[in-house]
Amino acid sequence: QKGAIARCPEGVSKISTRGGVFYACNSIAPKFKDMVNKAWAEGIQISGGGFRTRAKQEALRAKNCGGSMNIYNKKAVCNPQTALPGTSMHESGLAFDLACEGKLINTGTGKKNRFQVNTSTRKCFDWLSKNAGSFGLKNLKAENWHWSTTGK
Repeated sequence: QKGAIARCPEGVSKISTRGGVFYACNSIAPKFKDMVNKAWAEGIQISGGGFRTRAKQEALRAKNCGGSMNIYNKKAVCNPQTALPGTSMHESGLAFDLACEGKLINTGTGKKNRFQVNTSTRKCFDWLSKNAGSFGLKNLKAENWHWSTTGK
């Protein structure tokens, strides 16, 4: 992905980490890469994804919010909550949905959602809670798996 997008005027780059390939805004990419690699070095196997296009955000919103008629419906009930296209931090490469040993981080401490609770992911959530801030990331309290530069 080249060129300026939303809140990432410097563009999005592909980064390779011990946990796999991610696409991230250039402003956070080096810190994010360092964070994932540090986690792996400490035995915490973080993987997942970051940047998504507007088209992917629209498809995700339709899936999570009751169909294509709700993609831009601000009052739609979504499970899990899903940002309106054009407003997601993922569309700027500034948010990441993270997994632990290949399982979505969902310890059950966030908002109830349709994803399976994986108590085995607690170690990654705890590690991120302790360390992610020093790499510029915050957790969205409702979603254990969602980490971004703003916590949204």
